[in-house]
Amino acid sequence: MLLGAGTMPLSAVHIFSSSGEKRCIINISKMEGMAGLFWTTGLELLCVLDHGYVQRYNIAGDIITDGGFFLGSVAKEQKVVQVYGGKNALVARTSKNRFVMVKDVADPMAKVLPHTELLQDIACVQLLETTDGYATRVELMVAVGNSVVVIDEYGAEDQLLNLPNPIESMSVSPNGQLLAVLDTEGWIRVLSTDLTKHLSAFETGVTRGPRQMAWCGLDAVLLDCMDSLLLIGPYGDSIRYPYEDLVFLKQEIDGARLFSSSKVEFIGRVPTASQSIFQIGSVAPGALLYDAKRYFDEKSIKADENMREIGEENLPVAIKHCIEAGLSEWEPTEQQTLLQAAAYGLAYYKSKSLDPNILKDACQSLRVLNAIREADIGFLITYPQLVQLGMPRILTWLAKSRQHLLALRIAQMIGSGAQDVVLDWALSKIRSEISNGLSDDVLYEALFPKLKSCVGIPIAHIAQYAHTSGRPKLATRILEIESSPSQYVPLYLKLGEDIRALEKSIDSGDEDLIYLCLFHMLKNWQLKDFLKVIVDHPHARDLFIFHCRTNEPELLETTYLYMNKPEGIADACVEQALSRNSGQTLPRSPLPATPQLMERAAKAFTQNKSCLVESKTAEDAAKLLRQQTDLENALSGVALKGLSLSMTISQLLIVGHEKSALRLKSDFRLSERAFLTIKAASLAETKNWEQLLVLARNKRLPLPHDYLVNLAANSSNGGAPRQVLEGLIQCIPDPRQRAELFTQYNFKSEAEALLQQDKDNEFITRLFAKMGT
Repeated sequence: MLLGAGTMPLSAVHIFSSSGEKRCIINISKMEGMAGLFWTTGLELLCVLDHGYVQRYNIAGDIITDGGFFLGSVAKEQKVVQVYGGKNALVARTSKNRFVMVKDVADPMAKVLPHTELLQDIACVQLLETTDGYATRVELMVAVGNSVVVIDEYGAEDQLLNLPNPIESMSVSPNGQLLAVLDTEGWIRVLSTDLTKHLSAFETGVTRGPRQMAWCGLDAVLLDCMDSLLLIGPYGDSIRYPYEDLVFLKQEIDGARLFSSSKVEFIGRVPTASQSIFQIGSVAPGALLYDAKRYFDEKSIKADENMREIGEENLPVAIKHCIEAGLSEWEPTEQQTLLQAAAYGLAYYKSKSLDPNILKDACQSLRVLNAIREADIGFLITYPQLVQLGMPRILTWLAKSRQHLLALRIAQMIGSGAQDVVLDWALSKIRSEISNGLSDDVLYEALFPKLKSCVGIPIAHIAQYAHTSGRPKLATRILEIESSPSQYVPLYLKLGEDIRALEKSIDSGDEDLIYLCLFHMLKNWQLKDFLKVIVDHPHARDLFIFHCRTNEPELLETTYLYMNKPEGIADACVEQALSRNSGQTLPRSPLPATPQLMERAAKAFTQNKSCLVESKTAEDAAKLLRQQTDLENALSGVALKGLSLSMTISQLLIVGHEKSALRLKSDFRLSERAFLTIKAASLAETKNWEQLLVLARNKRLPLPHDYLVNLAANSSNGGAPRQVLEGLIQCIPDPRQRAELFTQYNFKSEAEALLQQDKDNEFITRLFAKMGT
């Protein structure tokens, strides 16, 4: 309710409950021009100012932070003069008859509706919201003369109704299907909202224009005629109620609510079930069951007579009527009587066609209705309205009204919604105690029992709210209740509890969370302090080293230096060098070329006495890499870099650079036996049989002769020719070994010639067996 001081500008908004209890006062004296007020379905009050700004308030009169929004430049320039609200939509009308629409105030996006020259001398405007299950459509029905112009976000169209008289007032039914139109001559016409069907017309006889018009349920229209209220039924029947007080009409799905300066009243159709039970002389099944319960309490035999008269087939109807009548009653005593009658009927009912929970659900609904109708709560709603709103909406209303205890009891009774209630209670508790100066410890002790006992409540959200409210210590303690690492670890980081976040993430075993903490600390900490922390946490240290090894080699070297692990630096250098030789250089690598990397590895290995062999190996690798580079530059077309020493010598021998190969042998102190092994393999690969025979005739050859024979026989493309094999075997000084090789490679005549000279019968028998002779 807006209040002003006499003729002075509006100065305050007073919020009352339906029972007349004043909830709060909002001071608006500093606001520049109030254009209108609008309640959302979530019990938020929207105050629309004439320059287009919309401010949100909760039911306690507190400004909702970051809840306000602008209606755009058109509203600001032309000034808002009138506001129309629906279930979720808001439409503002400017001084130049432009309309600005917000389809959903929960997610406000202002859009200017198309303009048309038809909008002259506007009589009234109605807002129509329709939902097809996927999207909501908002239309404006603007009365201009004796027709209606329908405007939506796509355009404006005159419906060309051509009514007999100009329209004075309109009202859309609660279900959005019917439109009541009152003209200047006092005629009310009911049309479908698509304006294609004229359903009925009624002459009210009102000589002066009514102050208000509203639907009473879905089939009656209520007019405020200055000194009385005129109720017009669906078949032209009417009832006039004398009413001299100023009244505000609020239409509901099952009636109309009347607000005056002294009371709140409700006008609605008497339910069919109540009529059948309480009508004088009624013999309906519900009335008989109601009387049967009364006779039973009086211990009268008429109770049995009534039950027999109802019969088994009509008993379900009687039970349903008693329950429906009980749900429509406002007095708890009468509710109890009707539900007891239904329970009495259920005792006789043997079939199972009725819902077994029908009575239980009715009792729960009445308990909720009676509780919220109490004067200190003040939600005076009917059962059909309760069904339309749903229990979640009721719980939201109670929570926003700070009736958390009642909301929690209702949520526990119906088995859902307790988490949302406790969440809202915790947030409001933190919010209300900030100004009271309550310490963090005391406030935590008040919050802890409820938060701990409520399963599924988002603890992290409450801790985040405490943090943004300036209570980081309280937020840290609240987070100790949270059991989900993915919820509390990121918030610990926001609270500045980096080490605790790291420890919690390590305990969880979630590597993604550990990396989140590591990267956050690396970004915000000094590197020295960061490394000091991760050294004390081995799992985090190993993950960080793995990351650096694959992404930031320079940072890896710094880490190993801090850890005093030179062998780690050496390993990293070797790995980097090997990756470069294989053509897979690690990304963002600032390290030098491969020889220098191996030299650095050798130097790092020398710092650890247990790694002397590794140091020598790395030093030789660096030396080999440099020589390979020089040889590649000198010998065009020869690729040597990255090969081992033996493969390098082999490659040089294959391409005919034996001098370079001998120089490598000397530089790396390669043994004669090893060098000749490589040379023999190279000669066999290049099929240089002549040189291989020369090598075999060397009496000081440090290689076994059968090695050369096998090497030639197993060379590529079918092996060496038979004469080459025979020549190689002939170079073997031991006749028995020659005989065995001749036998192995199918030189039968040569083998037999040698065996004739041998006197070992067992040896001869074994070889002949091999030859198959």
